[in-house]
Amino acid sequence: EAAVTAAGSPTTVAAVSSTIPSRSGSTTPTSSRSNDSGDASSNEEDKVPPQTSPTYVVDPNQTSAPTDPAPVPTLDPVELAEICRINTAHNQKMKADVRDLEQRLQGVGRSIVQKPKYWMTDISARHDNGAASLSHWHSHVQSPCYFYNWNKGRLMADCYLDLTQEDVDAYSRLYLVSQEQVDKLNNIPNLLRVLLEPDCTKEKAEEIRQQMDEACWLREHKEAIPPVFKAWGYIGSNPAINLDDIMRNFTNTDEPYENLLDAKDRNAEAKADALFRENYEISEQYHGELCEDHRKVLEMCRERITLLKDIKEVKRVTKSTDELAEKIRMRMGQQKHDAADFQRRVTNDLEAMEEKRKEKDLQLKKKLAWYQSHSEIAQNRLLQNEERQKQIIEDIIAKVAEFEALNQERVHEVEAILQERELWEQAKAEHSQFVATLEEHKNWVSTLANIGGTTHEIGDHFTEYFEKIPDLINGKSANVWEHTKGYLATELRRYLNHFREYMTDLGDLIYTKEKRVDELQRRIRNLEYAISISPDTLDPNVSKYKQSISELESMVETTTTAMRSLQQAGDEEIEKFTECEIALKEDGEDFVHPKIEMTESKMAKRGQLLEKKMTMQHSEKAYLDEDNE
Repeated sequence: EAAVTAAGSPTTVAAVSSTIPSRSGSTTPTSSRSNDSGDASSNEEDKVPPQTSPTYVVDPNQTSAPTDPAPVPTLDPVELAEICRINTAHNQKMKADVRDLEQRLQGVGRSIVQKPKYWMTDISARHDNGAASLSHWHSHVQSPCYFYNWNKGRLMADCYLDLTQEDVDAYSRLYLVSQEQVDKLNNIPNLLRVLLEPDCTKEKAEEIRQQMDEACWLREHKEAIPPVFKAWGYIGSNPAINLDDIMRNFTNTDEPYENLLDAKDRNAEAKADALFRENYEISEQYHGELCEDHRKVLEMCRERITLLKDIKEVKRVTKSTDELAEKIRMRMGQQKHDAADFQRRVTNDLEAMEEKRKEKDLQLKKKLAWYQSHSEIAQNRLLQNEERQKQIIEDIIAKVAEFEALNQERVHEVEAILQERELWEQAKAEHSQFVATLEEHKNWVSTLANIGGTTHEIGDHFTEYFEKIPDLINGKSANVWEHTKGYLATELRRYLNHFREYMTDLGDLIYTKEKRVDELQRRIRNLEYAISISPDTLDPNVSKYKQSISELESMVETTTTAMRSLQQAGDEEIEKFTECEIALKEDGEDFVHPKIEMTESKMAKRGQLLEKKMTMQHSEKAYLDEDNE
């Protein structure tokens, strides 16, 4: 009656105890034991003390803790630490209840001599209460109740990870982008394939460029975009391999070309007319303008040849594309190496974390096995203790000391169970928080590794794109060359004729200025000779001679400068003619270089003038011989 009264109403006891296995394995409410003598006058301290929880009939085997670690709530560390603090306080209160009930068991020893009639009833009731309290402890321990504040820094140090926090931050800035951005990057191979299609327009290419600019965030990928569209220009909008553009641009030069020829012919006629009228100064002026017109005609010819010839020299375009491809291949190789190194480090860290996870799991299993084993041993000892106490009651007088010792042993075993459960809860909480932190970090680095792999693959697509460009260029160029090679041959021969005319007129003008310099220098020598013999001739014009020498020297300098300028212009045109010369010879044209013709013409004129000089020298020599005689 005391036990039932202390526990509450029978309905409450039955309702609660129906969920707890009994010692025999069935769920039955606790039976009340009445005193044989019904001694109601006993002291209050000798009665079964009131309990704060119902009296349970408990199977000691049910005190084992759950085998699976409790999941860690998805909270921030501050909230989780506060939950653990509250749960620890709750567990400490339950543990105090267990200890209190065990301590009350010891009180029986003090009254065992005075009240042997009630001992069996009291002992059994207190055993039941102690077992129920211990069962309640195991069933209601709240987890987690220990906060270890597992974080990435501690995880990196404990698992000896290769990636430091600085590496993690750096790779986050490099690879941690939204999934939408990754999807845009994955679409780049499709955009590159669209660029290689024959019907890709400039508007479509510009739209693709904007999409690629938005998709790429790595510096290597962004640097690859301008070369991609430069290469596309060779096959998409470059007039060098577009027949319609070539012929349209070539035809557009016809009118400027004819205008330059008309201007050249007008200057040639004006020069011939001035020469016929012996107006040599005007003739020389028109001669200089004629040479300048020749240079403009040659420049126009080169432009027309370039429009037709670029397709023949498609190797230059292919070489440029190869250089772009090599640069992109090198940059993509660097990015690929960086991404592969990052993935390797991530893989090593994942393996290290898995090894640490296995190690922690094994430690937790060992801890659980140790706790279960120790708990089972302690529970068996409790049962043996109860049986032994019953035996001692029969011979209580002789076994008081042993009974007290067993009470102490009981307290010790209960304390051992509580302590081992504390250790198990610590290990379980530490393991759960470790696993949560590890899983979070694994997911993070795996995401980065996947994005890094995506950037790695995009680099291969960029490289593959450039490998296809040369074949497309060669294919288009071969088709266009069949339509333009006839026009090119005509323009090359026309350029040769214009260059021959230019070299002829330029040679005449240079020759004229050379001979003018010779004549001016001859006049200077004559004046110097007149000045040197003036003391003998008493010539009054010496001062005029000296002034004339200054003027003649200035004219020599001016004429020499103009002559060198003409020679330099001629050298530039000869150098520019080299490309045309090679093309003509490859086409089977046999001709004498205009420079050689110009040189031969100048040499012939110099020979004629030399004969005139020698005639004059013979006349002078005759005078000298006469004076000598």
